[in-house]
Amino acid sequence: MLKAFTSLFKNSGGKVTPKIVLTPEILSSREGVTNKLKDLYSTQIKLLSSKRDAKIPVVNHYVELLEQYEKQNEELHKLNPLDEGLSQESFIELLDNQLSVKVEELAKINSKLSFEDLSNLNAVYSDSIDRFFWDFHTNRITSTYTLKEYIDPEPLMKVHDARSIVEQSIQTTSQILSLNDYPVPKFEIDSIPLKVKCVAPHLIHIMFELFKNSTLPSISRKKPIIVRVTDEDGFVMFEIADRGGGMPDSSLDKIWQFHYTTSKISERDPIHGFGMGLPLCKVFADFNSGKLSMVNHEHFGVSVFLKIPRAFKD
Repeated sequence: MLKAFTSLFKNSGGKVTPKIVLTPEILSSREGVTNKLKDLYSTQIKLLSSKRDAKIPVVNHYVELLEQYEKQNEELHKLNPLDEGLSQESFIELLDNQLSVKVEELAKINSKLSFEDLSNLNAVYSDSIDRFFWDFHTNRITSTYTLKEYIDPEPLMKVHDARSIVEQSIQTTSQILSLNDYPVPKFEIDSIPLKVKCVAPHLIHIMFELFKNSTLPSISRKKPIIVRVTDEDGFVMFEIADRGGGMPDSSLDKIWQFHYTTSKISERDPIHGFGMGLPLCKVFADFNSGKLSMVNHEHFGVSVFLKIPRAFKD
């Protein structure tokens, strides 16, 4: 298991705060977040229920989360967010507990995967299966974001310095690689001053995955990973380029496929996952109103482009 990659959205850790006095604004916000979560959970329940009869092991591991979503949805339906007898502390505790469960969903799925499961999925992969995974993870990320956004007074979607995001991503990647006894590549940053509006942990996650993928090819050829930050028609363009030899063009149609992998579970080292890196990064980019694309130069290297809306004001 990969060491020290904590969840993007951890729970609040049971912080003790002064008793909160309920106001009309707080009651209204409780009603809003409750209704939004009920809609998200209902959508997820409908999605998972539609695959109950699937004979695809990986999909079945997702469907096993159905009971959890039904339970959390029931918890929300049982409470009245406008009830002044329900303390704000109790309301936040309920959401905090739901968040704690939600951030473990992906790890729970991955813990059940076998090489046979992944091979079976690869053999039957289709557009409808891809849409199922895309919708599930979009809903999962949106639910997690909604919970954390309410619990934490600090806004999640805000303006950041683009170079700072890159530097944080490099630092995070270097720490995780070192902790897992992995070599750390060299980086070069070519950046102009730009602001970007995003959920910073999402972008750091994306860049970690991209840096991780480029690590061994770059080190084997003694070349740095190059990160360029440029302005492109109101967007900030992050380009992560390596000169590690590129990929066979024949494999390009698979790289965005959820749970695609060519190595057996027993052969995988700690920093490799279960074929979720690039497709999940694409979901995170989409959540931040961005796009993720790749250009492969076979026998030379790979360039990945992350396009995120530029912020012109703090």
